[in-house]
Amino acid sequence: MLDRTAAASRIGKAARLVAGLGVNALADRNDLATGEEFHVVAHAQCRLDADCKIGESKLVSVAALNQTKKEGDLEKGQTFTIQVQDDAKSLGVLIGSLSSPDSQYQNAASPTPLAEVWVRFRLAGHEYLDREPVKFFDANSVHADLVPLQIVPSYTLAVEPNQSVQILPGGQHDFDVLLRVHSYSTKAAAVSVGLDAPAGWTTSGTVEAKFDGAADRYAKIKLTPPANLSEGNSTITA
Repeated sequence: MLDRTAAASRIGKAARLVAGLGVNALADRNDLATGEEFHVVAHAQCRLDADCKIGESKLVSVAALNQTKKEGDLEKGQTFTIQVQDDAKSLGVLIGSLSSPDSQYQNAASPTPLAEVWVRFRLAGHEYLDREPVKFFDANSVHADLVPLQIVPSYTLAVEPNQSVQILPGGQHDFDVLLRVHSYSTKAAAVSVGLDAPAGWTTSGTVEAKFDGAADRYAKIKLTPPANLSEGNSTITA
């Protein structure tokens, strides 16, 4: 039985090679904070002697990403403005919503992209479709990589370092808990953090961490056990 999907995929790949088609789609960041917008710039061109014509393009993405603007052309750079929904995490957007029986990523080891730029092109009187996953160019002094996009919460909280404290009978005393707050958001904001302690325990209260954009902030909170602490384990969360 003829596998028409596989055959069409091979024909499309051959057409891209004959046309010398080059497509790239780069986002201005890879950590996409909920409730914020980001931009994707796409370029496409064919080899000059291939008699290839670039046609329509569009951005296709999971439901949590909403395109709000499209401007420019593919030869000079086409820019898509995209808004990340506030409830993006609840939509299960990392499960591969772009997967389909004819997807080139169906059996891929890497995760399905959150967004693709689809470009139609004509070659020898036939029309073909190229699908380019949107990535971010992550480069510094020691590496340069194209990395996939990921949707992240605006802020995350962790205890740094993870610790356990043994309190001996009669040796109750205050101790400090260090919290790390990371902001993926590009917006200025203030975040309050504190500890959720068991009954009888007291804390020095909440601490406000101020951000001007993506960054780490640290907060130190003093924790005091009760004078008549019972034997056993107690869990303190932030």
